[in-house]
Amino acid sequence: RFYPRRREVVLGQGEAFFQVAHDRSRPFTVDSGASQVKVVGTAFNVRAAPPQLVVKVLEGLVEVRPDRQAPQGPVLRLGPGNGLAIDPATGQTQSLQAAAASVGDWRSGQIQFQRAPLADVALELSRYLGQTVVLAQQDLARQPISGVLSTASPQLFLQALPELLPLRVQQMADGSWRISRR
Repeated sequence: RFYPRRREVVLGQGEAFFQVAHDRSRPFTVDSGASQVKVVGTAFNVRAAPPQLVVKVLEGLVEVRPDRQAPQGPVLRLGPGNGLAIDPATGQTQSLQAAAASVGDWRSGQIQFQRAPLADVALELSRYLGQTVVLAQQDLARQPISGVLSTASPQLFLQALPELLPLRVQQMADGSWRISRR
């Protein structure tokens, strides 16, 4: 929505990359769930997908209010190379590094992982496969993974995991995928 004194976007779910011209008289905000991102002229990415809301900044500055309904609540400023994950259920935040190549990387059709926890990689794979990817053992969640996922062929990335690590990848009868230790 564009108004004379403000510009607003509501992102219920999904992911969007914004490149916003600075206009102090018309601030640009992105509302997602209980959180709000306010821009001061920048390029940034917002992802509203379970289990969290993730904001990553490529250039400029953004202000993130984890709970926009709490006027006295915290307002966190993020600059280039910084990110923030917000748990929508609790409002808890976690700082993230946001390498330039990872901010909106999905737009190029490739997602880069650099020592990303296997739990996060499994969520991305589930998203692009359209099928659930589960970890058989809880301790696999922290296993670091590095590589490049082609969003056009996520199954190839999944099937290559056993070549890199002592893992087994199985497709289940219901179409879901299971990753376990070999």
